[in-house]
Amino acid sequence: MDAFEKVRTRLETQPQEEYEVVNAEIKHGGFVYYQEGCCLVRSKDEEADSDNYEVLFNLEELKLDQPFIDCIRVAPDEKYVAAKIRTEDSETSTLVVVKLSDQPVMEASFPNVSSFEWVKDEEDEDVLFYTFQRNLRCH
Repeated sequence: MDAFEKVRTRLETQPQEEYEVVNAEIKHGGFVYYQEGCCLVRSKDEEADSDNYEVLFNLEELKLDQPFIDCIRVAPDEKYVAAKIRTEDSETSTLVVVKLSDQPVMEASFPNVSSFEWVKDEEDEDVLFYTFQRNLRCH
């Protein structure tokens, strides 16, 4: 079985019930991840309706015009969170990966990402798979 077939199998068999998606909000591992103002934040599940949250990433760092979070995914081991950021006037998006720690930090960003998902590999490490938008044209 080649690597792509392994990934496809893992994606198809990975439990999805751990995610409860509401707009660009996701519940995972006792936390709720969502957008508050111009920031990606998380709060403990029981405190989700309060102002008690942790800022993980400020969207203004991307220097985009009116950015918003389109999709959020948390790595299975909960050490990273990835978010797809878009703007109102564009279909293109940027994927940011934030390392979750005492001082969350953006580890990477990828332009023109259309979709993404976390999976575990053979060594039980988290791996982020993503697809790019390239050479798309309207006719």
